[in-house]
Formats: sequence, structure tokens, C-alpha cells
Amino acid sequence: MSKIKVLNIWADEDGQSHFRDIEIDTREIPQGGTISDPIATTNLWFRTTPEAQDMDWHPAPRRQFVIALGGGVAEITASDGESSLVNNGDVVLVEDTFGKGHKSRAFDGLPRQSVFIGLAD
Repeated sequence: MSKIKVLNIWADEDGQSHFRDIEIDTREIPQGGTISDPIATTNLWFRTTPEAQDMDWHPAPRRQFVIALGGGVAEITASDGESSLVNNGDVVLVEDTFGKGHKSRAFDGLPRQSVFIGLAD
């Protein structure tokens, strides 16, 4: 069994956001490789973030996966002050839907492409 690494942004009961690393379990399949159990989703969006766009503090609009597809690197800062770089291919589970939220900025001043996948409750 292998695992998929995911960066999770979550909010504590006081609404302060934090980072933690989580893993999604996968299992081997007869066709080769591994697969996770299904995850119920709602919608999927493709997004291009303009170069040098910085977003101030904001909570996530919904629980969602954000997958960095290409382009520049984003720096995400949680309200507890910790920062993390999101590189191409990284998966982020955003769950800080209340409180101060997080902020993001173009770490290298380049546009970024990503996919947002809303999670069903």
C-alpha cells in the first residue's frame, strides 16, 4: 500500500488556521499501480492566477482540494504565522472555511495554473 502526500490547511475551534501533512491511503489494483477509495466531490474548476497576484487574508469558500498544475510557486501563510511553498504537482486540502483564513502570494512572480475540486459534505 502506498500513500499520497497532501498538505492540509485547517482551522481550530478559534478560527486560527494551521498546516499539517496528511496522507491518503491507496491500494494495489489488478491493472497495475494503486488507487485510493473514492472521494465525494461537487464541482471542479480550472484556474489561472495572474503573475504577482497576492491575496490577503481569506477563509476558503468551501472544503476543497487544490492541485498545482503548472507555472509559478505559491507561498501560503496560515494565520498562526507558518508559511509553506506549493510547487507544481502538490496537492493541498483546504479546510479553513471560517476564521481569519490564510493568505497566498506568487512566490516567484509567475502566473500559476491549478485545479480546484470542491468536496461534498
